[in-house]
Amino acid sequence: MCRAEAHQLYARKPIFDALGFQLIAVLHEQIEPEVKDFWPRYWGGVVILDKGMEFFKALGGGSLLKDKFITGFLFNPRAIANYKRAKAIGLEHNFTGGR
Repeated sequence: MCRAEAHQLYARKPIFDALGFQLIAVLHEQIEPEVKDFWPRYWGGVVILDKGMEFFKALGGGSLLKDKFITGFLFNPRAIANYKRAKAIGLEHNFTGGR
């Protein structure tokens, strides 16, 4: 999920609260300046660090979904749409990290 998507999801927090759901952002690495920029600017709720990336492995059926820049971004319509949407609303891009 990109920063723009996180920001849009967190804006709907009252809906999730009313349904009894707690929103939690899960990070796969801790780059202090990036975390400080993300929270609370794009996400105002709970943020946890998954050092072993177990959450991300679970999303990938037991293995990490790793894409290269070309296949994961340039040939990924969703990633390009996210980038354009974030740029259109003035959110800064972030290419730091990503192991």
